[in-house]
Amino acid sequence: MANNFPLIISKHLWLDQLCLSFFISVSVLLIIPVLLILFTRNANKRSSSSSGRKSLNLPPSPPRLPVIGNLHQLGKFPHRSLRALSEKYGPLMLLHLGQAAPNS
Repeated sequence: MANNFPLIISKHLWLDQLCLSFFISVSVLLIIPVLLILFTRNANKRSSSSSGRKSLNLPPSPPRLPVIGNLHQLGKFPHRSLRALSEKYGPLMLLHLGQAAPNS
């Protein structure tokens, strides 16, 4: 019996190493995104506070899409869509009509 005990440990050693490497891999894959999110949030807070600019007091705006802005909300009859938006957001509102690339 005493001679079989070291053999049992050596047979399952590869399984222990596999479990350990799997645990390390999963831990790294979970920790990296969390650290990236925390870093980008802190970087955004530092950049906005270090620039010294006050936050802009902009009029209300409907939700927009990243590239096309509020163009998807204008519809077939833009004057009717704008009237419906003005009833919801008021007579003065901010609309983003697309995104322009800066000239280099």
